[in-house]
Amino acid sequence: MSLLILALMPFATFAQNPITFVITNTPSYTPKTDTLYLVTSLDNWQIADPAKRFKLYPDGYYRLTIDIKDVKKFEYKINRGDWDKVEGNNWGDFLSNRRFNYNDSIYEVKLRVESWQDLHDIEFPPIQIVVMSVPENTPHDASIFVAGTFNNWMDNDPAYQLIKRPDGTYIGEIQAGLDSISFKFTRGSWESIEGRWDGGMRSNREYIANRSYNKQIVAEIQSWHDLSSGMTWLKVIFLTLFLQSVMVLSLLMRYLRTGLLVLLSTLISIALFAKFFYSDFSLINLFPKAYYLPALIYAFIGPWMYTWFKASITKERIRVSYIHFLPLLPFIWYLQYLTVPPEEFYLHIVNNEYIGFFFGAYGYAIALHLFFNYKLRQLIAKQIAEIPDLTYRFYKAIQTNWFITAILLILGVISIWQRVEVKFIVDWIENFIWIGVGIVVIYYEWFFLSSLYTDFIKNKTKLGKEQLGEDSWGRLKAKLTELMVEKAVYTNPNLTLSDLAGYLGTNNHYVSKLINEGFKKSYNDYINSFRVKAFIEAMNNDDSNNTFLYHAYKVGFNSKSAFNRAFKKVTDTTPSEYFSEQR
Repeated sequence: MSLLILALMPFATFAQNPITFVITNTPSYTPKTDTLYLVTSLDNWQIADPAKRFKLYPDGYYRLTIDIKDVKKFEYKINRGDWDKVEGNNWGDFLSNRRFNYNDSIYEVKLRVESWQDLHDIEFPPIQIVVMSVPENTPHDASIFVAGTFNNWMDNDPAYQLIKRPDGTYIGEIQAGLDSISFKFTRGSWESIEGRWDGGMRSNREYIANRSYNKQIVAEIQSWHDLSSGMTWLKVIFLTLFLQSVMVLSLLMRYLRTGLLVLLSTLISIALFAKFFYSDFSLINLFPKAYYLPALIYAFIGPWMYTWFKASITKERIRVSYIHFLPLLPFIWYLQYLTVPPEEFYLHIVNNEYIGFFFGAYGYAIALHLFFNYKLRQLIAKQIAEIPDLTYRFYKAIQTNWFITAILLILGVISIWQRVEVKFIVDWIENFIWIGVGIVVIYYEWFFLSSLYTDFIKNKTKLGKEQLGEDSWGRLKAKLTELMVEKAVYTNPNLTLSDLAGYLGTNNHYVSKLINEGFKKSYNDYINSFRVKAFIEAMNNDDSNNTFLYHAYKVGFNSKSAFNRAFKKVTDTTPSEYFSEQR
């Protein structure tokens, strides 16, 4: 066998590897009479080799099959028979050599010829840009550049510097070749990029090529980020809201001493400060990755506010659960951006490339808000009589703000769908969201101060056991007992501490102290003791066999759970067990 192989070796040839090159697309202006050739490094770049000439088929594709002899790699290009007629890139400029790497699975290579360097500029003349006007505060010696997808967003590319004409307008050119172009004007840096009429960050300008001659882009520059004063009033608003939130934080730490509410107020203060800080767009470039901090913080407000309300209403101890981790989901989403270099991240912000994250983060936060608002409404409906007036007002203000914000987001999506400027919609939705949060904070502070005023200022006499003496203290206790026994004010399911203070002609603080020290009970326990006593009397005198719940509602309870809890606390047994023993 070995001898047979040796005998056949002189007649052996190199392995043949047929490869078909298919040109699926050529520029529309390709001359019909020209022949296309494959020029390769296999034969030292021989031009117009008849053996490497493409044939045009009825399907509009050019095909050429060649045999490659044990060659694994080579470089090649397409031309029309001369190096002056070689293929180019999208812009009709120089295109690097194509590279071929052979493997056993390759039988066909599909190609697209984007342009011919000798014909492209004739067919697609440069797009002329004319800037008709610039802001009045533009420095007289300022250089204006165009930056966009055509130059990889280089902010001071000399090839795209506009020329100022005697009439004050600016003119320049952009190479044609792409179907669409995104661009903006700068004064040589991203800090001095153009802005909107209101001074905010504008969306990218867009140009859709229509493949016609005498193309021209006429534009007006409305503002410069670093020179604009259009957003000064907005900065004042957010600075005011920030200072107000700090004042609320101080009040909470001084009077309420509730850790969760203090933490929420701290987060809101940070978010409002960030909105104030980033109203100056020149600062975005310094710390671009904190630009979306308010969006991340907003997700915490709903779940944590629900936790605080629930703890305040039910008097239960706060326990860590899954709802406290739900706000972390936008953070997890945001982690992918932390590895992006700051300069690149800033460029993505400028080019509106994180719009999906914006709507995703705020949309998710609003969904959480509305879900926990629903749960909170159910809780409040069961225990509304035990909710302080200030807490209930705060809840209603937050509820209104959440629903308005949800409507804003829906309107924003509709506006973008209707092709309203994206960046304008995004900026103002976020501004309104946080202005709304700030207004709720001010609303809460106003009523909190109003409560303090009622308790400590309006009633200047500040009735107290020590000031009134034992006789006055006793008379007030007797008057309170009269209200409960003879007038049965406890049958009002919405009776509050403020109502009792009004009946007695004093303030909430003193009534609370009177009940705590005079009767050794809390306000709820004091009221419920009369309700339970009245319930027992009503059941003992009932000849109609009405239900427990019927009499419970009659004496002032507003839910079955509240009644059962209060009855057991007073009698140390359940209603059923109590009346079973009576029989």
